[in-house]
Amino acid sequence: MPSKPWIRGLAAAAAIWGTGAVAGGAVAAQTIEALVAAERPNQSLERVVDAGKPETPPTRLYIGIFGRNLSVYLWLLCGLVSGGLTTVALLAFNGVALGQIAGFALGAGMPVKHLALLTLPHAVPELGAFLLAGAVGLRGPALLSAWFSGTSGRAPLAGVLRPAAWGVFVIAVAAAIEVFVTVPIAQAGAGR
Repeated sequence: MPSKPWIRGLAAAAAIWGTGAVAGGAVAAQTIEALVAAERPNQSLERVVDAGKPETPPTRLYIGIFGRNLSVYLWLLCGLVSGGLTTVALLAFNGVALGQIAGFALGAGMPVKHLALLTLPHAVPELGAFLLAGAVGLRGPALLSAWFSGTSGRAPLAGVLRPAAWGVFVIAVAAAIEVFVTVPIAQAGAGR
């Protein structure tokens, strides 16, 4: 498959996700502003993060994180059969969710350095895999058109299966990084 459609697909996926992230951050900023105006005391991040949950064994945590991220990944790929609709919706939703999380964390006083330490180790490969799935899912309209017109047989679909398979591998690696790197960083920061 030529590189230009992939570059356009990745750029479109990143733009959709980024727009959602900016919107989520703006919602978080407005919510924090409203809470401050109402003079409600901010709950500290430690109390929110440290809500007395028992510690989860690493294997169970890995399976949970991998399963959640794999389901998002597969839903992003569903754009292949939905004409890209599920991909656009999910990219935007995930962007909004991450933007809100970052906005609320920063608004509650978390230093940017700490936020970066808690997200970047696993988020870089995870987001890369999600954007790859988004690029594949956004190819849905073109692939459906080629498939139903009978002009290209199975060749277009075969061209997206290899990148999709690599994405699953990257999701698995990102989940391991989250369990064995990010969680210990978070626990060290919480003073456990």
